[in-house]
Amino acid sequence: MATAELSVVPIGSPDPSVSHVVAEIHRRLARQQRVRYRLHAMGTELEGETTDILALVAELHRVPFELGYPRVYTVLKLDERRDRPQQTLEDKVRAVERELRAVEREVPATEREVSATEREVSATEREVSAVEREPAGD
Repeated sequence: MATAELSVVPIGSPDPSVSHVVAEIHRRLARQQRVRYRLHAMGTELEGETTDILALVAELHRVPFELGYPRVYTVLKLDERRDRPQQTLEDKVRAVERELRAVEREVPATEREVSATEREVSATEREVSAVEREPAGD
């Protein structure tokens, strides 16, 4: 199984809105059974067999052309793990959330706050140092 993120961007219309194109792509996704999908603000997540995802992406890439756009820019990020062939999108999110909880348990909140304060002080020191290096104006 593979996971992917897809963005299909139609180019060549005076209207900057592309929600009607995204809606048509999702209507087509709803009619197929091979690949699971989930819409998010910047694209669509896909989950299924690599060959099914690639075939579906080819179909979806054609949608803006069918709607009259002269150019289409499609971005596909594909992740296939053969060591974990059943890993899902949800599994990936849960793994990161587990890591975040582990870090929060290991580092007390006061230390995290001190670390953030140290970063702010360090940035301020760099800014002051840069100002001090500037040549004085006449």
